[in-house]
Amino acid sequence: MAINTGKYRRRLLDERDRIKQDILGRTELPPSFNDDGALDSADSSVREHSMDLEGSLMNMKSGRLEQINAALQRIERGDYGICVKCKKEIDPKRLDAEPTAMTCMDCLPAKEQSFSAPTM
Repeated sequence: MAINTGKYRRRLLDERDRIKQDILGRTELPPSFNDDGALDSADSSVREHSMDLEGSLMNMKSGRLEQINAALQRIERGDYGICVKCKKEIDPKRLDAEPTAMTCMDCLPAKEQSFSAPTM
């Protein structure tokens, strides 16, 4: 069965554009973080924690951009939707759930196969 790469290309490009916009919107510190006022130790701690979280978010977004760009490259090469391990076609249901997937479910590591998102 042939994979509709156009559908996935659009999804990947849309997600890439959203992430890029988000990253560009986060390049400046919020006004409350300007250094023009004296900070006590609690304020300073909150600021550092917030900046650490922001850095972690940026790293996650950068990693996701790398995954998206790699998937777009696979589309261009013509090997999108083909498992990098066994070379079989990846089930479209898997690609619908994760368009950057590089492996089929059979080749996915066991710990990822059994992953369930935490509930709130």
